[in-house]
Amino acid sequence: MYQRDGRIVRVGMIPVKGHKPTLQFIEVGKENLIETLTSIITFMKYDGRSEKEKVVNCPIEIAATTLVEFGNWKLPVIRAIITPRHCARMARSSINRDMMRAPGYIMIRKASSFTRSPISRHAIKQELVSII
Repeated sequence: MYQRDGRIVRVGMIPVKGHKPTLQFIEVGKENLIETLTSIITFMKYDGRSEKEKVVNCPIEIAATTLVEFGNWKLPVIRAIITPRHCARMARSSINRDMMRAPGYIMIRKASSFTRSPISRHAIKQELVSII
């Protein structure tokens, strides 16, 4: 997960009719954030009938609050996705080579093997603990 233009985004493959799928920024919505948070944090709720704690999904309120905390996210800022096709053209200029090393640019070696963003589950958990 990253932040871009005041939104939480992830990088994903988008199918394009008649062409190869391309890497694009996908905005993280409430449902996606609930799924992600549930997979990395154990949320507990007291069950009065069994008089025990039980594991539950991330509450909708936590996901909604997290999404509107503009400027408080400690997620990496991302500006662009650089693929091997772009690198060949950009490497001709020293200005572009410096830009490719700057924060906010991620380089994807093989678009077909891209599955997850490099930010760790631990980092996301720490970010949410600091917001909550």
